[in-house]
Amino acid sequence: MTLMHPLPLRARPLARITLAAALGLLAQAGCTAFPDVGDSASDAALARPYPDLVPLQDLDMGLGTSRIAPETAPAIEARVARLKDRADSLRRGAVVDGATRSRMRAGVDRSQTQPSPDDEDAQ
Repeated sequence: MTLMHPLPLRARPLARITLAAALGLLAQAGCTAFPDVGDSASDAALARPYPDLVPLQDLDMGLGTSRIAPETAPAIEARVARLKDRADSLRRGAVVDGATRSRMRAGVDRSQTQPSPDDEDAQ
């Protein structure tokens, strides 16, 4: 199934303008002068030979070695367990105590407060 717009491109002027603008920006990007990097490299770097090209399989990237020591795994697992317990307790119980909750409700409930002069002007 091919997804095509019911109207051809010539019948959609906005699509034509968008396409022309995108092509214009792409053409401008292609005409940008490439910076001269020869001046930024030192003479010693320019004098060095290029590295040999080798197959990817021959590269030793050190991926087999782990940066985490085996003794850190129990500490991480204990922290994960503590965080899961804390999340469960937050899901079960109230995060905000009753006194704070009623104070917050009173702050939001405008029926318990005196109307300000600005409120009287709005009525």
